[in-house]
Amino acid sequence: MRRPPARLQRRVEDAQGAARGEGRVDGQVLRRGDRLQDRHQRHAGPRRLLADGRVRHGTVLPGGQARHGRRRHAGDPADHHRQGDGALSATTAGPAATDSRVALVTGGGSGLGEATACAFVAAGYRVVVADRDADGAARVAGALGPAALPVTADITDTAAVDAMVAAALAAFGRIDVLVNNAGLPVGDISAEITDERWASSLEVNLSGVMRCCRAAHPALTRSPDPAVVNISSLAGVTGMPGRASYSAAKAGVIGLTRALAVEWAPAGIRVNAVAPGYIRTAGFEARMMAARANRLSDMESWVPMGRLGTPQDVAAVVVFLASVGAAYITGQTLVVDGGAGVAART
Repeated sequence: MRRPPARLQRRVEDAQGAARGEGRVDGQVLRRGDRLQDRHQRHAGPRRLLADGRVRHGTVLPGGQARHGRRRHAGDPADHHRQGDGALSATTAGPAATDSRVALVTGGGSGLGEATACAFVAAGYRVVVADRDADGAARVAGALGPAALPVTADITDTAAVDAMVAAALAAFGRIDVLVNNAGLPVGDISAEITDERWASSLEVNLSGVMRCCRAAHPALTRSPDPAVVNISSLAGVTGMPGRASYSAAKAGVIGLTRALAVEWAPAGIRVNAVAPGYIRTAGFEARMMAARANRLSDMESWVPMGRLGTPQDVAAVVVFLASVGAAYITGQTLVVDGGAGVAART
C-alpha cells in the first residue's frame, strides 16, 4: 500500500507527536505507512488481482486458483436478501463465522440502527447492537441470532462508551466498522431554546459521536479494513426551521467526519457520513402525526421520488460505505433523501 503524502503525514505527526508515527513489528521499527502495509499482509494473506479489478484473498494454488475464493465483503449483491416488504433479512446469513468482520452499531435497538444491524448480519458480519434501551438492543440482537451481541450503552457517558467497546472486543475480539447512529431528534424555536436543551442536543448528536470514535480508534487501527460511518441528517446540510440545535449538531458531524478522515487516513481508517432525509421510522411517523394529521403526505410531496425513505434505504448505503466497494472513499457525506434536499418547494 502506498504511504500517504509526506505533507499529510507531517500534519498528522505534528498533531499527534512523532513518537506515534513509529511502532515495532517482530522487533523491527517501522513507520506508520509500513505498519499499515504489514497489517494488511498479516490479516488478508496473499492477494491476487483478478481480470475485473477485484482482489482475491487467500492462498493462491497452482493454476492461479485461490483456496478460499474471493473474500466476502459487505455490499456484495449476493449477500443481500430482501423480504417482500423490502426489509433486509438476516435469516439466510447462517451461523457467525469466528473470523468474520465486526460492526458496532450505536442506537441499534430501533429504527435506522435496527435496519443497519440487520443489513450487516445479512452481509456476513457479526454485529454489536448498542443502545441506551436495553430491551430494544436485546430484542434486535435476539432476532439476529448468534451473530449479534446486545450491549447497553449511553453515548453521553464516557465510561459507558469505553465499556461498550470493551464488551465488543471481549465477545468478538475485533471491531472493523463503527456506525455512529445513536441520536436525539430535537425541535425548538431558536429564540426560545434553553441552554440545557441546546447542550443536551449537542451532547448526544455531536459529542457522543466523537466519544465513540475515540473509544473505538485503537481497535479500528488493528483491523485490515477499518471504517467509520457517522449518521448525520439532511438537517445538517440544509436549513430547517425549528431545528437549530439539531442542525448545528448534525452539521458538526459532517465537519468531524472530514477532520477524522484526514487525521486517520494514515492508519487506513476511512471515515464517511450518511445524511438521511425524511425516513419513515416508527418514531418519525409518531412525531409527524402528532404535529398534523396530513403531515406525512405533505412531506411526500416535497420528495421528487414521490415517497418517504425506508430504514433499509439508509442501511444499504451504510453497508456500502463500510465495504471494499468504497475502499477509496473517505471524508464524504452521502445524502439519502430521494432528492428532497435539491428540490425547490412550490
